[in-house]
Formats: sequence, C-alpha cells, structure tokens
Amino acid sequence: MSKKLTREEIENQLIELFKEKINKNQADKSALLVADLRIDSLDQFEIILKIEKNFKVYIPDEEAEEIYTIKSAADWLEGRL
Repeated sequence: MSKKLTREEIENQLIELFKEKINKNQADKSALLVADLRIDSLDQFEIILKIEKNFKVYIPDEEAEEIYTIKSAADWLEGRL
C-alpha cells in the first residue's frame, strides 16, 4: 500500500513540475498561472500533462480549466490521491 502524500509534498512536487516554466521564486501558491506567471495556454496544457504523468491521474478537460494556480492544482490532487 502506498503512502498518502501530504499537502506539503503535493505542493512541493507541483512547484518542481512548474519550475521548468517559471522561476521558482515566482512559485507563489496563489499566483495565477496566466496573469501573474505569464504562462500561455500551451504551457498550461503541458503542465496539466506533467501533473497527470507525475501523479498518475487523469484530469478531464473541464476540470483542468479550473486549475489556475498551484494551490488549485494541489486542491484538486489532494481530493483524489
């Protein structure tokens, strides 16, 4: 049986996934991906794919649209891991 990830572990893994696209110092958990971090829709799509691969989950398109901050990604994952 695998160990359940803590909220902090989820957020740290997300920051690692995001750091290719953003400066780690910009990785404020509530920063808006598009407006604050200047991530375009292609980058956002790539990040969703990385989240799915890293956490071994499937994020439906309509739910992916609700992932607009690191915090919202962590919220979504925390409810499913």
